[in-house]
Amino acid sequence: MGLVYQKQGRYDEALRFLGWALKINESTLGQDHPSLLSSLNNMVMIYHNQEQYDQALGVLERVLKIQESTLGPDHPDVATILNNMGIIYQTQEQHDQALRVFERALKIQESTLGQDHPDVVTILNNMGTIYQTQEQHDQALKVFERALKIQESTLGQDHPDVVTILNNMGTIYQTQEQHDQALKVFERALK
Repeated sequence: MGLVYQKQGRYDEALRFLGWALKINESTLGQDHPSLLSSLNNMVMIYHNQEQYDQALGVLERVLKIQESTLGPDHPDVATILNNMGIIYQTQEQHDQALRVFERALKIQESTLGQDHPDVVTILNNMGTIYQTQEQHDQALKVFERALKIQESTLGQDHPDVVTILNNMGTIYQTQEQHDQALKVFERALK
């Protein structure tokens, strides 16, 4: 029932039922059983939708602890949790904390999936956006260029995700008043 309430946007009722299901599972399986992850992840989504970011982070930390203990600290699923935590820190404008968890997630993804794996791009884009927000334009461009190279090699030059990266780069060049370079990148995005 919690999931139905969640889909209806009735978040308080959803949390009540998810909490109830969680308590039942905890009493039979224990506090750190992997079967709890589904309910916990649904709770995170609800807290995020309600902009209750501290609660979402608290639940994500618990999810992270369970994932690390069952899968190991360097598993790609751990990187996904870290990325989700980084997004919430980013939303809260806690950019240094967001970068720390994104960097850890990136190291995990690179070591387990390879440096040019498409899943690496998500984290790179998140990091690039933070650098852009902090006006660390050179660092943002470096990260976006790496993401662009991966996307173009895996998805092709005409994919919408490639266009998004090009637009981010064009915006940075425009901010830096490098108008010729911005125009070149924006025109490439339109092709």
